[in-house]
Amino acid sequence: MDWGLGHVSRTIPIIKNLLKRGHTIITCGNENIKTIYKEEFKSLKHIDFKGYNPKYSRGNNQGLAMIKQSSKFFNL
Repeated sequence: MDWGLGHVSRTIPIIKNLLKRGHTIITCGNENIKTIYKEEFKSLKHIDFKGYNPKYSRGNNQGLAMIKQSSKFFNL
């Protein structure tokens, strides 16, 4: 998903740990996310997913910002 690249960066150590344990990993996300994963994990399969393209509030009211755009989260 495209909720920010911080989410992707936090998954990298988790993916490394799962790979060490022998798990098969498939990543998913938009082009920016794919680029980060491909730099870190050359051989992982990636599924392209456009995502929601959320808009964040300039202030502190993120909840209201998400409610205002909630229809696009359900219309993929």
